[in-house]
Amino acid sequence: MIAVTDHAWFLTFWGFLIALGVVEYARAIDPAAASRRVRWPINIGFGVLNGLVASLLPISTVAAASWAQSRGFGLLNALALPAAIAVVATVLFRTLAQYGLHRFAHVWPPLWAVHRVHHSDTCLDGSTGLRFHPIELFISMAVLVPLSIVMGLSPVALAALETVEILGGILTHTSLRLPEPAERALRPYIVTPALHRLHHSNHQPETDSNYGALLVFWDRLFGTYLAESKREPEVFRTGLDTVAPDDASNLEWLLAGTLRKEAARNSPTCAPKVDSSET
Repeated sequence: MIAVTDHAWFLTFWGFLIALGVVEYARAIDPAAASRRVRWPINIGFGVLNGLVASLLPISTVAAASWAQSRGFGLLNALALPAAIAVVATVLFRTLAQYGLHRFAHVWPPLWAVHRVHHSDTCLDGSTGLRFHPIELFISMAVLVPLSIVMGLSPVALAALETVEILGGILTHTSLRLPEPAERALRPYIVTPALHRLHHSNHQPETDSNYGALLVFWDRLFGTYLAESKREPEVFRTGLDTVAPDDASNLEWLLAGTLRKEAARNSPTCAPKVDSSET
């Protein structure tokens, strides 16, 4: 049963990524085509590497939550809450932890040295959702596994939430543009590609915003929600001004880059196309 489930997840994940890649190729708003030959092998390489690392870890958040539930351990299990309330509480606790960890990664230099690998991508597309240093996976597990046990999170709700977050993480990194009515309706509640694009801006006040992976609730509560850029479209750039383009496309440098200091640069990063019909 586990093998069948793993096989289904593998097909779902990579099938979803490929499908989005095909759609992006035809409708992307970024001039990213020229960089794909360099960026995609790097980003997909990180995805495969992290998948291998995750498969070797002796425990997961869902397994930890299942263990706690079977022993009645943890806050939610001890309170014996109705299933619906336990689900809502699990979503709130887990998304708050993700928000806090992500925000902390932007302000604590040792964590930023790891997390900047993700932000160093010079253009955004679905493959950027795979671009995380393996150390970041260990850090996340070191925080989220104990949280799952101590809070007694619902394993079913946690599994569903993390599945949606993983697939949603691929979607929100795409350069696809939602229809304006859908964008206006969704962005007050969930992260859209346009909102997350602001988080990947090379302008630090924009980078330090929109930390949520799925919900914008915590960003709105703690004042880090940014609905739109204050800069003109032709000025907006993604990537980091402290990581040179050659380094951002060098897997060896990125893996060891946590040991290196950032250095200022002035090279342009990927800018969105400006639709002449909108100006």
